[in-house]
Amino acid sequence: MKRTKRIVALFLMICMCLSMIPAADVKAAEQKDQYPTQVRITPGSIFEQYYFTITGEDIDIKNVKSGSKDLVARWTRYTRGNQPNNAAIALYATKEGTYTFSFDIYKNGKKNVTKKVKVYAYELPLNISVGAENNRQILFDKNRKVSVTCSEKGTTIEKIEIGTYERKYNNSGDKTNYSSELIYKPFKNNSMVNYKDMGVFESYYKSDTDSGVYEVLDQHLFSTMMIRVTVKDKYTKQLQMHEFLYDIWH
Repeated sequence: MKRTKRIVALFLMICMCLSMIPAADVKAAEQKDQYPTQVRITPGSIFEQYYFTITGEDIDIKNVKSGSKDLVARWTRYTRGNQPNNAAIALYATKEGTYTFSFDIYKNGKKNVTKKVKVYAYELPLNISVGAENNRQILFDKNRKVSVTCSEKGTTIEKIEIGTYERKYNNSGDKTNYSSELIYKPFKNNSMVNYKDMGVFESYYKSDTDSGVYEVLDQHLFSTMMIRVTVKDKYTKQLQMHEFLYDIWH
């Protein structure tokens, strides 16, 4: 079975933009709250989140209410004190449909604003084909063609990337200790993937102690291939990322 994960790209774009703003301008950029007015989720998925950012020191999220018995909306997390504050509301739809939920933001003990969000709970018909195999675990005995299609009219595929583990040394001057990092590279649809290029997660740590040399080696059995697809959603007009994980045995 493929394991998929979708990330609301708007939240990531906000974080990326803030990281590129010069320090003198960050304070001004942090003064604005960010509340997306709509979000798309997958019905039946327990991993769906609505992300937003709030400014201020004394904040609270209250009165999270769903407009339907078929949509569960529940506040799950926020950070406070590290401006801007990041927050999330978990969403669960029992079936396909268009829903709404609302929540109140309190600042300094007083209600600051009430926000209403539209939720599009529809399965995205995104299909990943890796040769003749569509299951998660693949016996990669040869190179395979990777094809990505989306049959939903109005939703477009914007970008495809292939990610796999690459060894990264913990210290540029020391080639002893290392760990693996998942690295993504652009991929052209309907192209071939060389299974020998897919890396395995591994890490190695060595140090000298009073009792002798201490070593830790960790290496996974399977290699990893992550296919990351960015689409422009027809409902929200936002970019969304979907990830498909494959364990490769060779």
